[in-house]
Amino acid sequence: MGLIKCPDCGNMVSDRAVACPSCGCPAEAFGSAPFSQGNAGTEPDLETQICSFIAYPLYRSFDREDLMQANMRVVDYLKSRLNGVRPVTFFSLENSDLAKSVVGHEFTFPYVFVTSSFRYHLDYKSFTLTRSDGNKVTRYYDRNTLPCEYAPRIEVISDNEAEVIDLIEKIKDIFRVPLRFTAPFLGAKDEYLTFDCEIESVQMARDIYSGGKTVFLHKTVVFKKVPWASYTDDEVNPCKNEAMNLLRKLQYAQFCLLYSEKAGTPEEKDHYRIRWEKACAEANLPNDFYMYGKIVSLRDNDGLLYIINALDENVTRTIDDILEEIKEKVTTMYLEEQRQMQEDAYYESRYDSGRPSILGDILKTAAGVALGNKLSEKLDKKDKR
Repeated sequence: MGLIKCPDCGNMVSDRAVACPSCGCPAEAFGSAPFSQGNAGTEPDLETQICSFIAYPLYRSFDREDLMQANMRVVDYLKSRLNGVRPVTFFSLENSDLAKSVVGHEFTFPYVFVTSSFRYHLDYKSFTLTRSDGNKVTRYYDRNTLPCEYAPRIEVISDNEAEVIDLIEKIKDIFRVPLRFTAPFLGAKDEYLTFDCEIESVQMARDIYSGGKTVFLHKTVVFKKVPWASYTDDEVNPCKNEAMNLLRKLQYAQFCLLYSEKAGTPEEKDHYRIRWEKACAEANLPNDFYMYGKIVSLRDNDGLLYIINALDENVTRTIDDILEEIKEKVTTMYLEEQRQMQEDAYYESRYDSGRPSILGDILKTAAGVALGNKLSEKLDKKDKR
């Protein structure tokens, strides 16, 4: 991944981003030349590299309205517990201008981002809401409110390794026992969703080394996903960032495809099939195409899952970029199959000519131990006859 100077605001942005996180300039205006300092082809300086890494949680923070509202509950609680313990820069709805300072290389470590883990889920039938008067009500998922799972993610970033480790330990201590939060349900007034925060794992997301030591560290506290109700009206529950909007749209397309196969009535099947087709078209997914005699589909479940995982790992990527990666992998698999077929044919011909030394030759080839074991079994069976 390279960095490009935004032609509108002059800040640096990933060459895989769909828009500048500072001013919103679309990727089409970026051009194609990656940014470098000094001589052409040199690596970006350390501050530029750090800026590109911070861009990932920045993008993920501008999510759907309901998820951002839920994340804010966690942010507010963390602020109340960590204030006075150590200075921390929280990124949230209240200080979205922080994005401009980060892209401008103005770093005030440590940073804490609260982002979302989210996926649609086919198996849930109903959900519980808490009203402002404390009473609970059970609702059933429908076409406007889809079943899903959600969990916040707390991402800690600093240029001081000890600082990140210490802050992560404090967060783990805060959530030593599961804590319950409430967030507005956007499908109705004065009704709230509840969610429990129970730590699932702590992940080392990425780091940067320079001069033999860690100069930038990024760790994430991941919570267990809990049932959630996703209100699908884009006017009421919009996505605040185009890159995140693409990821959520593809997750929605996958849900509609799977649900259309599971739906009980023809009318339901048609309804979700149409929504799947529309979501794929809005995401600019290409139609199925052939490579080396095989169909490659980005719109079936496997194709959608591949793209969703790629975007979940790096939300600044584009469909075109991921498509090129898929084509490269298909080509690599095809060439490997051709090579393996040629090797199989070659060794089979040597075996047919009565040369039992084939096993030793197989184990020396790039075909590997698996192929050697396979042909070794064939030789054993032949010898026993």
